Amino acid sequence: MNRQTTVGMPPALELHALNIDAIGVRTSRNSPVLFVDANGKITIPGDTVVVEWSVTGDDDRTEFEAVVVIGTAQMLHASIGKMAGRVIRLV
Repeated sequence: MNRQTTVGMPPALELHALNIDAIGVRTSRNSPVLFVDANGKITIPGDTVVVEWSVTGDDDRTEFEAVVVIGTAQMLHASIGKMAGRVIRLV
C-alpha cells in the first residue's frame, strides 16, 4: 500500500467569498444591527446611509438614516436570511 498519511496535518481551510452585498447598520446607538443590501455602495464603519426598508414586502416602503457598523470590506461570511432593506445613498 502506497498511501500518504495526513496525521498531524491541520484540515484544509474553507475559503468563503467576500460578501460585498451586505452591510450592518444601526438606527441608533443601542438599536440592533440590521443587515441591509449595500446596493453596490462601498461603505466603512461610521458612514451614514439612507436605507429603503419595506414594511410589508409590497409597495409600502419607508426610508431612514442609519450608521454603518459593519462595512462592506468586513463582511467575510455571514448567514443572513432576508435583508432588512437596501442602501439608497450615502449621506
